[in-house]
Amino acid sequence: MTFTGDGGCGGYRCCQADIDISYPSYNITMHMLDGEHLGTSGSVYIVERGYQREVDDPPVEEVPATLAWVIANSSCPTNASAPECRSNYSWCLSRPVYMGTGPVGRTCQCYDGYQGNPYIDDGPDSCQDIDECHSPESYSCYGNCTNTPGNFTCMCPTGYEGNASVPNGCKGTYIIITRRARLMLATNLSTVGH
Repeated sequence: MTFTGDGGCGGYRCCQADIDISYPSYNITMHMLDGEHLGTSGSVYIVERGYQREVDDPPVEEVPATLAWVIANSSCPTNASAPECRSNYSWCLSRPVYMGTGPVGRTCQCYDGYQGNPYIDDGPDSCQDIDECHSPESYSCYGNCTNTPGNFTCMCPTGYEGNASVPNGCKGTYIIITRRARLMLATNLSTVGH
């Protein structure tokens, strides 16, 4: 098996091809290098860029893939949500259909701070609030984290101030009392009651 330095296929016992997204459908046929048709003895997987598996590995039932698509020849309604965007926490996004050019189509997206499927009615698989406080590797907070709808707050603990979003960003606040200040404080306290 031959792979290139960037993780791509070198052509021996493997092949790869980028998919041109400007076509509405694709037909895949496989042929041996001598031109003979493989029939059903080969396997084809449409996968995420960078995914690799050995030719001798057993067949798999699932592979990582992300499909990008749009509802073609249609833009988002003005001042309204598109009917396809069914989640209460989704919105319509107009964008070009083919690699940044051509006619405009539309897709649905979850609001910032939400994740899930914007095309289904509200439920456990639709756009749901991300609890940023339970994902510190993605949302830094080195203080008291509080999840809010679509966002979160990160505050320094009581007695500290600064930026709780960075390591060692919270600094303690304390008062340095000198001997003179203690004498003045004691004098003022003793005269308060009189």
